[in-house]
Amino acid sequence: MTREELKKIVEGVTDEQLDKILGINGADINKAKNGVDTLKTELESLKKAKGELETKVKDLTDSAKTADDYKKELEKLQKEVKDRAEAEEKAKADGELTAAIEKSFGDKKFSSDYVKRGIIADMKAEIAKPENKGKGYSEIFEALTKDKEGLFENPNKPADMAGIGKAEIKIDETAARAVMGLPPAKD
Repeated sequence: MTREELKKIVEGVTDEQLDKILGINGADINKAKNGVDTLKTELESLKKAKGELETKVKDLTDSAKTADDYKKELEKLQKEVKDRAEAEEKAKADGELTAAIEKSFGDKKFSSDYVKRGIIADMKAEIAKPENKGKGYSEIFEALTKDKEGLFENPNKPADMAGIGKAEIKIDETAARAVMGLPPAKD
């Protein structure tokens, strides 16, 4: 409220009285302003605290999901490590078995790598059978290869022969016809 507005409302008011009224009114306005500023500050502080709490709740919710995800991922990785270790162990055992089988071949040479791999696979299958328990690898090898042809290299390989090339032979046509019992050719 301004001085002029107060003079219109209160007739005969002095300047000194107006100063006191406006001073009291100003103090009330300042007090109210300070209260509003305090409330604004408190509101901002509460909004900030609310935001922080919402973030923490979200993080905790995400962490709960993440913990489950990490647990699943850990279990998956543990299974992969276990499977890989088992595969490596199987590969090592298979390599040792293959080496022992190859040792049982002695000095025999196969006709091809395909045949050799086939014999090794057949021997592994035979070794796994319960009826072959206690038999040696050499004994199983002999039983598998007995009376079978084409498994081993021929110790008497045929020698490589050089080609004969192109021969130029002149043949007398009349003599050739005579040998065949034909009359001489007419020119």
